[in-house]
Amino acid sequence: MEHYRSVILLLLLCLAGVILKCVQGDGKKEKKPEDEEVFSPTSEWKPLKKDQAIPRGLHVRVNLATGEREAKLLDTNEEEEEDSNKKLSLLPDENVEENEERSQVDMSELKRVMQKMMEEGIGEAVSPSQEEIEKVKSKYRSYAELKKELKKMEADVKTDTEVLQETLTEYHDLVEDTGRDETKKKEEEEQILTFLEYLVHQIDNAQDFVVKMNGYKTVILPSLNSTHSTVRNEALRLLASAAQNNPVVQKALVQDGAVSILLRSLSADSSSSVKTSALYALSCLIRGFPAGQRVFLDKGGLSILIKQFQSDASEHLKRQLKAVTLIRDLLEESREAAEGEEKCEGQNCSIAKIKAMEYFSMSLTLRLEEEGWCEALLKLLMRHPQDDEVVEEITREMLLLAKSCSKVYRELATGASETAAWFRNLDTADNLRIHSTLEKLKEKAIKEKDEL
Repeated sequence: MEHYRSVILLLLLCLAGVILKCVQGDGKKEKKPEDEEVFSPTSEWKPLKKDQAIPRGLHVRVNLATGEREAKLLDTNEEEEEDSNKKLSLLPDENVEENEERSQVDMSELKRVMQKMMEEGIGEAVSPSQEEIEKVKSKYRSYAELKKELKKMEADVKTDTEVLQETLTEYHDLVEDTGRDETKKKEEEEQILTFLEYLVHQIDNAQDFVVKMNGYKTVILPSLNSTHSTVRNEALRLLASAAQNNPVVQKALVQDGAVSILLRSLSADSSSSVKTSALYALSCLIRGFPAGQRVFLDKGGLSILIKQFQSDASEHLKRQLKAVTLIRDLLEESREAAEGEEKCEGQNCSIAKIKAMEYFSMSLTLRLEEEGWCEALLKLLMRHPQDDEVVEEITREMLLLAKSCSKVYRELATGASETAAWFRNLDTADNLRIHSTLEKLKEKAIKEKDEL
């Protein structure tokens, strides 16, 4: 029993020692910063103690000379500048606390505003009315409708031939409709002709239109007989587009008498623009096609072209220059055919000889001389000696016709005619180019005469 008492006493003594040690340890703990002396700031810089607590809103810095932290009260200007620039404080704990307070204020304000919106019904979803739904449906098609229309479009894809055929049918229906307003009828006819002109730029379409669908007789000719010059003009442009660089169409049109029709329009139409379009169509029809050129010469085409030079009106100058260009192109074709025969080798010679013979048999240069083409060129030059474009076009052609027009060139300086007097007056700085060119042509003509 005595033994148990001794053990209990010993345990109590140990427990008391542990408690005493813990109490002494707590007494040795470091004081918290808030228990220390709080920094008392002034308007002057004062050093801070290590871990010393300082109030908010002070200006704190590190003195580079001593390495100590210093603090002072903010000046009024500094405080305003800090607020305006939103600078960060060197005391992050306090700054974060301030931001958290502001954030809490902003969040509470946001919650208040949202609560008000919900109470007023602003935040509730607005269901569209049936009228609005129907309005949207009428404006936008459904996916099923779009698929249906797409399939229909794929089924409605047509070939150019089908489009041509439908357009011709539309033209015939328009022509036969005698009850339609004349002005609207004319406009629709022009639109159809313009659309056909667009289609026949493609070579195969042009051949289908002229050869297979007989478009020349069923569309172009009726439109050329229209009382409206604009319709006749569009018909001529359609013919030109179909014939240009298309031998199959050129052959068919020449066989159908298109050359005579075009010469008649060029000679007798009352509209100057129609005459110009007729000359353009004629050029597209016979360029690069010797058979067409032969028909043009046999039908009196040169004399009709020369008549275009009789007028000295400026509005006719464009057509006159186009006539000069056409004849020069025909002369170039004839010259190239002759050169091709001289340079040919092997199997190609037979084709080259046939082509050269076609051009040679037309005797183009001889016909130009007989019809008075050389004099017509010279008269046109005399009317426009200061026009660079006229001088360029005519002198180029004169060089090609040096031999055929030798008689006209020789008489320039020797005769007593108006032409000779005009030529002698060209020996000036302004007209030296023309004078020099004609002088060379005259000398060349005299030399060729002496050789003969």
